[in-house]
Amino acid sequence: MLRRAWLIWLFTAYTTACVAQLQNSNWCFGQLAGFRFTPSGSVAYKTAIFSEENCATVSHRRTGKLLFYTDGRLVYDTMHYVMPNGVGIGTDVTGTSAQGSLIIPFPLDTNKYYIFTMAHLGDTQSYLRYSVVDMSLNGGMGDVVSGEKGIIIDSNLTEAMTSINACSQTWLVTIKKNTNEFNLIRITPSGIDGNRVISQKAYTRGSNGLTMVKLARNTKKLAVTTWNGTGKISYLALHDFDVSTGNVSGGAIIDSVIGKDEFYGCEFSFDSKKLFATAHSSRKLYQYDLNQTTPSTILASRQTVFSASVDIGAPQAGPDNNIYIASFGQKYLSCVSSPHIMFPGCTFTLQAIALANTTAGLFNLPQAIRFLDEKSFIAGNTHDTVVCSTPLYKIQAPIGHEKYQWQDSSTNNYLMVAASGMYTVKITDSCFDYIDTFHVLIKPTLYAAIGNDTAICEDIAIQLSNRQNTIGTAYWSTGSTAPAITVSQPGTYWLRITNDGCSVYDTITITRRPPPNVFIGNDTSVCQHTKMVLYCNVQPLGSRYLWSTGDTTEFISITDTGTYSLRVRDDDCVATDSVHISLIPQPQIWLGNDSSICVGKSLFLPRGIVKGIDYRFWWMDGSSDSSKDVNTAGMYAVTLQNRCGTVSDTVYVDFKNCHIWFPSAFSPNGDGMNDIAHLVGDIAGVTAFRIIIYNRWGQQVYNSINPRDGWDGTLNGKPAETGVYYYMIRIGYKEWNGLKEQTWKGDITLVR
Repeated sequence: MLRRAWLIWLFTAYTTACVAQLQNSNWCFGQLAGFRFTPSGSVAYKTAIFSEENCATVSHRRTGKLLFYTDGRLVYDTMHYVMPNGVGIGTDVTGTSAQGSLIIPFPLDTNKYYIFTMAHLGDTQSYLRYSVVDMSLNGGMGDVVSGEKGIIIDSNLTEAMTSINACSQTWLVTIKKNTNEFNLIRITPSGIDGNRVISQKAYTRGSNGLTMVKLARNTKKLAVTTWNGTGKISYLALHDFDVSTGNVSGGAIIDSVIGKDEFYGCEFSFDSKKLFATAHSSRKLYQYDLNQTTPSTILASRQTVFSASVDIGAPQAGPDNNIYIASFGQKYLSCVSSPHIMFPGCTFTLQAIALANTTAGLFNLPQAIRFLDEKSFIAGNTHDTVVCSTPLYKIQAPIGHEKYQWQDSSTNNYLMVAASGMYTVKITDSCFDYIDTFHVLIKPTLYAAIGNDTAICEDIAIQLSNRQNTIGTAYWSTGSTAPAITVSQPGTYWLRITNDGCSVYDTITITRRPPPNVFIGNDTSVCQHTKMVLYCNVQPLGSRYLWSTGDTTEFISITDTGTYSLRVRDDDCVATDSVHISLIPQPQIWLGNDSSICVGKSLFLPRGIVKGIDYRFWWMDGSSDSSKDVNTAGMYAVTLQNRCGTVSDTVYVDFKNCHIWFPSAFSPNGDGMNDIAHLVGDIAGVTAFRIIIYNRWGQQVYNSINPRDGWDGTLNGKPAETGVYYYMIRIGYKEWNGLKEQTWKGDITLVR
């Protein structure tokens, strides 16, 4: 069996042509926990934060260096010290506001950031506040701007808060407490817009406060989880979102539980087509397929990705497009990789990231931060790829975006290429366009093909060689480096072709093939004229046949005696068999022609040769003797049978007065001897007579009732043709014991 193992060396260098978007490289959260995402993996470290839920972190968008983080009350710098003016930005002293902190970059000002803080559900006023951090202060370490700290801008809100920066729009999304209203605030280069965009939910399920909200990366969908809504119903809902207007519409509950605190956090996959939600009471992580179009079908698609033994927090998308979950008090983060594939296609790893000593995850992780950039990037990432031995290489663009356009105008998120070169793709993600460039070097294709698995006969050797013309060096499992090897023993053999660091393999398994088991039957006898078929027992598919008759089929038909042989070849394995056929003649019997014999005589039957073996006689009188002595006039019939057939014959025997007869030949040539065909003998005793003579065509040539007359051999006055003629005579005559009447039938030959 041909098996090719393509060894692909891939080294990928990412260069940034515009913005590297590394602002989410660091996460600070939970119990003193922190780590940084790097191309080679995560690096865990200890921080100053201690917060069950409330956390937000931002890093430098180009270098990935930690800038600052917050627990909703204090602001910490990159050295994990509280900023000089970083105390009291909010009132969540317990750190239990689910989405209590959110960092939003200033539009068009790279040094300033808003920190929005939300009170926890126990706060009767439930204020929304903002503060401003300026990274140019405190010697570049950053500080909260004096006079812009803890400013109240709204109240009576749930703990839900998220943002979106896209399409030249920055929105802060909040939800009113115990109502059905979404409360959206626009952030512009001029500041926080005092007007609100209010959208009503399509369902009447208010929240007492513990609610979370997330926006899909394509900005078109918004998901909400409510831990304990009106009527003690916990639910997961999905809405449509218009980034240009901030309007939320089309809401529908897709999953719900009555009577217990269940749905806690939610997150979209990077392609915005899968939704994840954590269930608090049942400690489960669910996945939903948003390719479905109705709430009922979305619910029917639900898969349980993970069932935990401890409380788990809200899912959060990382900068690597995976989704992470913290487990309360545990020194690790769990991870769902390939979250755009429905479970079990996606992969869940319980202890994916190890946290630093004395640190632990609690419930929540920092939300992603996005900058408000111009619509198009001039260039995106550059990928350098070297590929070994492949007829077609698949260039995979970053998945999860809305549109793709390659240089050949194809629109898939991948491109199949057969040659080295530079390939570019324009990627559109909601309002953003950027271009990725792929430099692909495909090394010369190697091939290894030594054939399919096979079997060989005893004492047969075969040669193994690479059936493809290829560059490279050969190395066989036998240790040989020759282009070909000869083998005669069963086993598994492999060939490796190497060239310039690339290798391909092929293996073949050789087994021992037994010789064919050929049988065409035992010696036998058949009846005469019987057609017999000689056939071979079942042989492997593809076997070749050669009979002694020259035929090459699996069977032959014969009618003659003799010895027949068959030679079967199965690949290189040969075997023969022969059979002798003798013929049994069919039975034959002849009782003779109808006869008249003289009175007082007898006739012995049968009169012909009887052939056959193991035969039986059946006479019409029921006897089974092999012969019969006839002394009485009448019809006699016999049947002869053996295993080759059955034959029958009949004869009519009559007795006549031998003193009167009709000749069997005459010669009407005028020589005075036998010129007339007439009755001969004691004609005086004849009392009645009639004769009719026919030629061979049934034409009457003579007719008379005078026993003394005869036929002179003429027809219509002309000499008749020579040959056999047939007569019928009705005659009555006197015998010693009285008058007798008989009918004679026979033939007479006319000669000249």
